[in-house]
Amino acid sequence: MVLEEFGQKLLDARKRKGLSQRTVAERTGVPQAHISKIEQGRVDIRLSSLVELARALDLDVLLLPRQALPAVEGAVRAVESEASDGAERRALSTFAQHERALEQIRAANPSLTIVEKLLSTSRELKLMPYDAKTLKALQRALAPVEQIRQQLAWARPDDAKLGKLLDRVNRSLRTLRNAQVRALPRPASRSALPAYRLDEDDDD
Repeated sequence: MVLEEFGQKLLDARKRKGLSQRTVAERTGVPQAHISKIEQGRVDIRLSSLVELARALDLDVLLLPRQALPAVEGAVRAVESEASDGAERRALSTFAQHERALEQIRAANPSLTIVEKLLSTSRELKLMPYDAKTLKALQRALAPVEQIRQQLAWARPDDAKLGKLLDRVNRSLRTLRNAQVRALPRPASRSALPAYRLDEDDDD
């Protein structure tokens, strides 16, 4: 149980950094296969390997008095919660700006049905959780929409080209949405069905 919890913490830290097992292995000298076993809780870890992995993932290894542990854990949860709340707020602000841009694009190009699809995707994505990594992915996916909005001030883009570009944006957002759904906690029992399902019609 302890090894599994520890492995999960390392796995979560690696994903937050956006690093692959191979990259971590290259940075630490710990074989990728060994990292995989550690993350699965299948093998104990040497102190030297632990220190190297912690450094690669921007973590620290500390020895604390047992009575101080609750206070330290509470402080860590508070920091993580604050960071998560900040990412959530920035994501909602990003969506608001994105939807305003889409409304401007639709006003200038009312025949583009893809705009309504993008708005629908945006509404779904707003319900998903966000951290720093997923917020960055969201902002990267939405960047072309803001660029289009700015271009409308001095030129009217070709509808066909604009439609293709917006369709690519929508596909990127659907990919992000699917990744978010996969990352949601799994239900404790088969009767507890997940609230979301993966898209199967992205080729529309």
